Amino acid sequence: MVTIKDIARVSGVSHGTVSNVLNKKGNVSAAKIKLVEETAKKLGYNMNSQAQFLRKGASSKCFFLLFNNARKKYAEYFAEIDQLSLDVEYVYLHKFSEIKNKISAILSENPQFIVCLGFSPKRFVDIEDNIPIFEVDTYQSNKTLSSFDSDKIFEIVLELVRTEKLSNLYFISLTNEKEHSLFEYLTQKIKNSTHIQVQERLQLLSLYPTLKNFAKYDCIFVDDEDLMHTLLDLFD
Repeated sequence: MVTIKDIARVSGVSHGTVSNVLNKKGNVSAAKIKLVEETAKKLGYNMNSQAQFLRKGASSKCFFLLFNNARKKYAEYFAEIDQLSLDVEYVYLHKFSEIKNKISAILSENPQFIVCLGFSPKRFVDIEDNIPIFEVDTYQSNKTLSSFDSDKIFEIVLELVRTEKLSNLYFISLTNEKEHSLFEYLTQKIKNSTHIQVQERLQLLSLYPTLKNFAKYDCIFVDDEDLMHTLLDLFD
């Protein structure tokens, strides 16, 4: 499906300009209107049916997307949402490969808005400007790293320690292979750091008696998302 982003890229104008032309909102020069319309036609965008559809306005339906393992984390949040006069549908994901198809299906319903909790959909699918989309618990960072090189990961962590002025670190890993553990490697390289391993998430409960000691640590690292949620529940 041709998107506003496609038309803007090919025609060399902004998303807002394309949106205004397609929705007959004015405030656009005749030359740009002609350029956008010709580009849309060239790309196979049906000006009449698709623009008419947009002018009808969004439906009353609102969608909230999140991964299934985050249900508990947002339970109270959803309880508050359910008290509002909104036509809400919750969509639960099990893997990242589902995001594109799920959102494409949602977009076909022309929703009032979309809320993504715990992930950003931007690198998976293009979303039209006319549909508001909100992200919760996501952030942009140029420090994101995907690597099998322990030294590179160490450099990123060390820069974080320096930037945030951290002095005491606590690492918790979900593994029983200590000699091959990334956190064990980092602990050996970073001063004033402690590493503990658990073989299953519920084993984290055994740390409860020592939670009071966590206050002396500036930052706690975990290598498993569910492990993180379990730890947050313990603090609550």
